[in-house]
Amino acid sequence: MKRMTVLILALALLVTFALVAAQPKTYQVTGIVKAVTADMITVDKSGEMFQIAKDAGTKVTGALKAGAKVTVEYRMTAATVTVKKEASRNSNGRVATPSRVATPLKTTAAPAFTCLSRVRWTDDSR
Repeated sequence: MKRMTVLILALALLVTFALVAAQPKTYQVTGIVKAVTADMITVDKSGEMFQIAKDAGTKVTGALKAGAKVTVEYRMTAATVTVKKEASRNSNGRVATPSRVATPLKTTAAPAFTCLSRVRWTDDSR
């Protein structure tokens, strides 16, 4: 019986640690509340504005109103994630860059001038 109780307590402790470890990192900001709406708190921290979302599950202790000094603990949550195509790599493991090749211009009109002879510049000052 003692062995079963110890095993259940150890399992409960393990599950608790696993749930706590799975939570994202918490951050906090302390400053003056500039605005409060049903779903957002705006906090001014030394001139830097933080707009933090809140919902019905947000625990508020005290009177939350504009002008109050508060400390807000929050977590960052991704709204969208866009995966970009991975850059191709060469044999050295470096990102391959496309070679720059000049392509001739395709024109349908006649050239604006025609060169009839070659000119050779010489330096006679020697």
